[in-house]
Amino acid sequence: MSRTNIELLLGVALLAALASKTPLCVFCGLVWLWSVSRRHAALPVEGAARAALAGGFLGPLSFFALAAAALVAFNGGDLKPLADMALADSKATSLGVFVFGLTLLIQAVLLAISVLTVARSLSR
Repeated sequence: MSRTNIELLLGVALLAALASKTPLCVFCGLVWLWSVSRRHAALPVEGAARAALAGGFLGPLSFFALAAAALVAFNGGDLKPLADMALADSKATSLGVFVFGLTLLIQAVLLAISVLTVARSLSR
C-alpha cells in the first residue's frame, strides 16, 4: 500500500469517526465546503480545509443560537426561562459555555484535518 492510499484511508477513517460522534459538526462543515466549492471552481486544498473548519464551528454554533431564540419565541418573548437556566449557577453556566465552544472548536479542527488529508491524497 502506498503512502497516498494510507493517508486517504486515515482521512476517511477520521471523517467516519467524526460522523458517528458529531454528525451536526460534520454535516455543517461539509455543507459549507460544498457551498464554497460551488462558488469557486478551483478551490485549493487549504481552502477546502478552511471551509470545513468554518462550517464545522459556525454551523452548530448558529444552530444552537437559533434553538435558544426559538425557545424565547415559543414562550411569547419571555426571557425568564432562558435567564433562569443561565443565571441559576453562573460558574457552571460559564464553564459549560466554554467547554461547549472548546469542544466545537476541537471537532471542527479534526474535521478540517480529515478534509485536508483526503483532499491532498485525492489531488495527487
